[in-house]
Amino acid sequence: MATLLGLRLREQFTLRDFVIAEDSLSEGYGLRDRLDDTSRRIVIRPTGPNGELQEWTIFAVALEGLVRQFFEFDPDWTPPKREVS
Repeated sequence: MATLLGLRLREQFTLRDFVIAEDSLSEGYGLRDRLDDTSRRIVIRPTGPNGELQEWTIFAVALEGLVRQFFEFDPDWTPPKREVS
């Protein structure tokens, strides 16, 4: 998916590193959610089209942070060619 979006892993990381971090986040959030349902809190962020407000979970905000730290835009990326039928 990262390749389709024009992203690549930052030089010091591997995909395994990202999977371990993401899995740890998921497991920790899942355990907390079972014990404390207030962790499902929603925050509003201006991330929609034209800066429209959208609802985000705290988990989604944390996952975005992981993605931003592990991945970067690939300057050599070109969009895949689409077949027109």
